[in-house]
Amino acid sequence: MKPIVLTFCAICMGLLYSFFTLCTLSLSACKKKDDGGTCGSYGGIVSPNVYLFWIDHDFSCGQITVEVKDADGKTVTPFQDKISYTSGTAPECNSANYGKYATFDLYQGKTYTYKATCTGKTWTGTIIVPCEQGQCKNIQLQ
Repeated sequence: MKPIVLTFCAICMGLLYSFFTLCTLSLSACKKKDDGGTCGSYGGIVSPNVYLFWIDHDFSCGQITVEVKDADGKTVTPFQDKISYTSGTAPECNSANYGKYATFDLYQGKTYTYKATCTGKTWTGTIIVPCEQGQCKNIQLQ
């Protein structure tokens, strides 16, 4: 009976090793967005900061489209890439406004560039996201 018990234990140990290896790999995959960067590591997934692009008056150039790229030149997928409304003050961050203004989730400690365009007008700039999570930032195009 001892050989069967030893074989069973060896199989269990192999399964446990595989399980822990899989768990470690899974956790490291979750940390892709939290690579330490300039902010240090929070040890897992971090909440993005919402960046909302807005205007305070009509520039009479048609609809404004905003494109944001990361440091590698990859285009960031927006929640909304168009500015459809004007506002006299910085709009609040809420789901109603995310559909009215160009809205992007950007991660702490990262650098991004943006380009906003409409007929005959272009705005460009750089965004350095501070080391904080879950914040809302407004960028007014002037």
